[in-house]
Amino acid sequence: MNPLFLYACLFSLCAVATVILLEKKQIMGGHRITRFALVLLLLIPVLLLLPKWYVLPSHASYYAWTEAANESTPMWLAALWISGALICLARLLRSAWHLHRWKQNSSAMDDPSLLSLLRECCEQQQFSRKVQVRALHHAGGPAAYGFFHPVIYLPADWKQWPEPTLRAVLLHEVGHHVSGDPLWRLVSLLGSSLHWYNPCVHWLARRLDLQSEIVCDARVIHSGFRKDHYAHILCDLASHAPYSAVAMASPSGLEWRVRHLGRTTFPLTRWWLVVLLLALFLCAFCLSILRPARDPGTPIAPTPEDAAQRLQANPFPLD
Repeated sequence: MNPLFLYACLFSLCAVATVILLEKKQIMGGHRITRFALVLLLLIPVLLLLPKWYVLPSHASYYAWTEAANESTPMWLAALWISGALICLARLLRSAWHLHRWKQNSSAMDDPSLLSLLRECCEQQQFSRKVQVRALHHAGGPAAYGFFHPVIYLPADWKQWPEPTLRAVLLHEVGHHVSGDPLWRLVSLLGSSLHWYNPCVHWLARRLDLQSEIVCDARVIHSGFRKDHYAHILCDLASHAPYSAVAMASPSGLEWRVRHLGRTTFPLTRWWLVVLLLALFLCAFCLSILRPARDPGTPIAPTPEDAAQRLQANPFPLD
């Protein structure tokens, strides 16, 4: 078994359990834990290159696990993993190409009232970077895109929206840029591509999308919107959600988000955040360097290199 497969699966299970526990306790701020877990999953192949520390002789009943942890990866398994990762990366590049087409199929907007409202929303969200607003010529939007050059895409019929809807949309999309969600979306997609075989990683990536929407929803509510009015806006916009960028109202998570608006949540304190981040890091680090040692009486099977050296050795060294 590939150590990457084994230890990445163990770590992802720990990360999923942590995120689920925070959600059951209705604690706001679990997106930071999910982000950190996805970053560590990207770093696990690098951490596996660290020197190993063989601790505690393994019991006979765990001999199969010991062998799985210590043996090298078969060539066919490595080729299968690399092939799957390349296919996922190709799909990611295709999505990036579609996003590039978005820019070509859109036009920058210079409506004075819209730009004035955008400045107000940026001030409310304490976002000082320049944000460009572009109108799509095809179905889609609203959506946030771009990390180095923040862009907000609006559908072609945005002028038909009432002022509260437009304000809520801009507040929500600016909130995505405040949180750096376009970048974290890329991190989650890279993690899913690297660990394409692991359903826990895909679950973490999907959960991060929903958590990011929840955080931006909370920003809009804190800006003065009533929860029931904002829920109606989300339902009205759900049919226009794109799937290749950070969308405001994704139909797949709409019910979960509307239900979350009516719940009482508790913030994740800084002390607990540091404790959970440190625990996840230690979990990934220990899984990367700790290995079970063999029992003292367990015979060690010779490697092909050892067998070749024995065949080439001189049976009469004193001659």
